[in-house]
Amino acid sequence: MRILQITAHEISQTHQAAEISLINGAWTALTKNLSVETLMKTYQDDVERKKILLRKAGVTRSEMLFLTQSLKTLLSDENFVTLLRAEGLANLPKTVADRVSRIEGEPV
Repeated sequence: MRILQITAHEISQTHQAAEISLINGAWTALTKNLSVETLMKTYQDDVERKKILLRKAGVTRSEMLFLTQSLKTLLSDENFVTLLRAEGLANLPKTVADRVSRIEGEPV
């Protein structure tokens, strides 16, 4: 895992963005206590939220890959396809069909 380093330029940009927001009437709670510590905490919280989002995206990608491969396996079974036809479920939505027809190993 990469260690994040905050540069003086990033702190300056964050501070300027906060000042602009303060001028526009947003972030009224920060008007009295806008300090380097507050900016650092806000930045670190944002980084943490992004890390969580990336973890969730990875889990979702893995689940999609599992589901796609499972559906691909089922659709290769002629008995399953016959059952789908008998139940009137022979058509797949285009996006699902596109995912299933992709070459194995390609990103989902």
